[in-house]
Amino acid sequence: MKKSKKNKSGETRTKMSKVGNFLGDLLNGDLLLRLRVDKILPYILVIFVMGISLIFIKLQIDKTLLKCERARTELENVRIEYAKKSCELISLEKLSTIESMLEKQGLEIGIPTKPADRIKE
Repeated sequence: MKKSKKNKSGETRTKMSKVGNFLGDLLNGDLLLRLRVDKILPYILVIFVMGISLIFIKLQIDKTLLKCERARTELENVRIEYAKKSCELISLEKLSTIESMLEKQGLEIGIPTKPADRIKE
């Protein structure tokens, strides 16, 4: 029975030493060399560059969409303002509106009651 206890503690020590070696290799940078990552390092770099460029492109797309949305909102506001101004101008063309504006300013000029005379040459 004592052999099994020693065996278990020996296995535990071996596992602990493996974990210690793993952490030591990880901190020293030897782990990557042991895993032979140096052979696939160019592929890893290419994937990294592609990922960074993908993120950059998505950010540029978001900026462009934001500009388009702002321009669309501004265009809608300008169209509303144009419609208001055109309604105001149409209402100013009415004779009753012109007559009320003249009365507000205190002028005695009114809308002619008879048509204009034509001068013959």
